[in-house]
Amino acid sequence: MPVYEYRCTDCLTVFEVRRSMSAPEQAEACPHCQGMQNMRVYSAPNLGGVSHSSSGESYGHEHSHGGGCAGCGSGNCGSCHH
Repeated sequence: MPVYEYRCTDCLTVFEVRRSMSAPEQAEACPHCQGMQNMRVYSAPNLGGVSHSSSGESYGHEHSHGGGCAGCGSGNCGSCHH
């Protein structure tokens, strides 16, 4: 079953729900505030790999030995929320 991402319109929490492809718009309570007013968030699928540019640079969020993501300039992942 696919995983769909939703944003609560009450508290702005983003959460994921696993459900069948025939019911992506079925109501689901927000896990944070229990609100039922949620909007589906459309994002690029996660195919489990790392993106590379034509020059070979990595743009994924794999963790480096420095404690941060390779996609973060700060080294602490605070900028990408990983």
